[in-house]
Amino acid sequence: MNNQVDKTLTSDTGKLFVFEGPDGAGKTTLATAFAEHLTARGIPCDYMSFPGREGGTLGHLVYQLHHEADRLGVASIRPTSLQMLHIAAHVDAIEARILPALDGGRHVILDRFWWSTWVYGVVGKANRRALRAMIRAERSCWGRTRPNAAFLIARATSLRATEVEGRWRELCAEYRKLAEGERRRHPVHAIDNDQSVEGALGRIIEVAGTG
Repeated sequence: MNNQVDKTLTSDTGKLFVFEGPDGAGKTTLATAFAEHLTARGIPCDYMSFPGREGGTLGHLVYQLHHEADRLGVASIRPTSLQMLHIAAHVDAIEARILPALDGGRHVILDRFWWSTWVYGVVGKANRRALRAMIRAERSCWGRTRPNAAFLIARATSLRATEVEGRWRELCAEYRKLAEGERRRHPVHAIDNDQSVEGALGRIIEVAGTG
């Protein structure tokens, strides 16, 4: 008999809440607001993001490579290589911070998941076979840990004025497609963020049962 227990079902571990969606959907605002809500209620929690911006971490270095490659002396990074760097940062954070926090009874609010690797990789024309292999590697590091809830933050238009409309629609479509398939594995909730932040946050709190 397999004696392993799915961590989404145990009461002595923290809960994992994932926030996903394209840049400009407002997910970071909602994720940080939800973390503040939990803290205000005395619930131990950690807000974390993929790949991460905390100094001295692999995630921070990958973030810099992604957004400031020229400054670091890197002329260009191909789409498949970029996503591989992100996966490496994810795995480092999973093993060093996320799983220990959950095992210690702390809730983790995670801004981005491996979903972004797939969606941005596909839209960026990365090698799909390689993307699948990368994601399998990351999921093996998660083990039996699954999100207690994944929130897909949706908007009709991006909050970023520089976002290209066609690319935005493509990103949103890929996220919706992926989210529908992931419903078989764990709870997935689409959150409409076209109205007020307060309204969207209220829906998240309701779904999470932390009101």
